Amino acid sequence: MRTPEEIRAMREKMLEHLEAALALADETKSSTAGYLIETAMGQIRADYWPDFNTHFDTRNSHGVMEQATAFKSAIIDGRRVAYREQGTGPAIFFMHGLGGNSASWQPQFEALSRSYRVVAWDMPGFGNSELLAKKPATTRDYSALAMRLLDTLGIGQAHAVGTSYGTVILADLVQSNPGRMKSMIFACGVTGMGHLPPEKCETLRATRRSEIESMGQRKFAETRNSTYVAGELPPELVARVVDLAGSAQPEGYLQAYGALTESNIFPSLAAIKLPSLVISGANDPIAPATDCERVAAALAGAEYHCVGNSGHYVNLEQAETFNRLLTEFIGRADRR
Repeated sequence: MRTPEEIRAMREKMLEHLEAALALADETKSSTAGYLIETAMGQIRADYWPDFNTHFDTRNSHGVMEQATAFKSAIIDGRRVAYREQGTGPAIFFMHGLGGNSASWQPQFEALSRSYRVVAWDMPGFGNSELLAKKPATTRDYSALAMRLLDTLGIGQAHAVGTSYGTVILADLVQSNPGRMKSMIFACGVTGMGHLPPEKCETLRATRRSEIESMGQRKFAETRNSTYVAGELPPELVARVVDLAGSAQPEGYLQAYGALTESNIFPSLAAIKLPSLVISGANDPIAPATDCERVAAALAGAEYHCVGNSGHYVNLEQAETFNRLLTEFIGRADRR
């Protein structure tokens, strides 16, 4: 329990963050005001939110309110890494992409924590985790920190699940830490842009920064991420996707996007010899089924499933099907 003096000091520090952002926004007289304020709020969230360690209301795939798993945090190299954890048994480690955080996996917490120890992290700069210290960051920086988190939690081996950019981090995690993962599941995974000319990648990064700074993270999510789900799904699910994507710390998002532009998943895949499952969404505009098929083909003996009426958020859009595929695959991997 914090003392009244500590609470007052926290309040004053939070106000300092906001006042600095508002002053700079007023000084620049530009459209970056929303971006600056959101960056300040992201810093406040990273600095203070973990102290409350509460549950958050979310909606399930049918739009029904539910209670999210409470988050925890670990200090690694002096920086906070937040995560959610529930259940006991063999470990399953979940890694979100640029449009989410650890709460993205709530349907999987509910379905799998009865039999497994389910852990999902907030990637650095997302949710309640602080930014990576290194700038610019690389995919290896993210995967190395993920490994440090597993070590901190005493997880020797785990089944690992990634979605979107999380699959690129997962591939590097598996390739660089042989023997630590029991199986891996790629869900609607992107493949990276490292095959593009450097000048093209630089243009992509500059364009994305301009979009985030001009629109703000929330408006950016409303404009883009709302179109990433299949068209026949309820508006409550679209709102949930926007909430998840819009909650990213702007600099955290841009740091991870920069790493994505320098990444290429395929060199990592060639060295992986592990039970693998690749899942795509039939209507995914970001990680098309054809790209996911290429990933599956590059993994020796990988299973592949394309889920109908699903866009980029297959674990939310078709949670029941996703959970069944996951449970059956992990069961087979455990019996090998």
